[in-house]
Amino acid sequence: MKRPPMDVLAVLGPEPPALTDAEVSALLEIAYFTTAANGDLSDEECDAYRVAAPRLRVLGGAPARAPLTDKELRAELDAFEIHLRNTTVDDRLQELARALPEGAPRERAYAVSYAFSLCDWETNADERRFLAALARALGLTSRAPSIERAAERALGL
Repeated sequence: MKRPPMDVLAVLGPEPPALTDAEVSALLEIAYFTTAANGDLSDEECDAYRVAAPRLRVLGGAPARAPLTDKELRAELDAFEIHLRNTTVDDRLQELARALPEGAPRERAYAVSYAFSLCDWETNADERRFLAALARALGLTSRAPSIERAAERALGL
């Protein structure tokens, strides 16, 4: 029996903050890079993204809506891939980090990314390398372990 998608946004707390458009965009792109780190998107990762994306957009002020359709999901993921045509993931992470103010927005980005790394119930070596690169880009290398522990508690793991 297929499990329901992990509620990756539980890491934002019971009353998530309002987000800026830039933060929503950065969170979604970082989430995609997290799930694609090993070159394979699992069904669980796609399901988590299709549910989380509209919910994140609501936190940014968009109207509520149903989870993404297959066509919408593919279009979003393809758009993120386009960003990598002329740059590397590490360089793109630096760009996304600059779009996020220091402090809570960057910690939220890392927590959401970590939750996405767990949504298929495992974190592999490629995802760990990605998370390390993300922590460096966000300036959170020393804080990453405590953010991960808090995320695990929020996810009930």
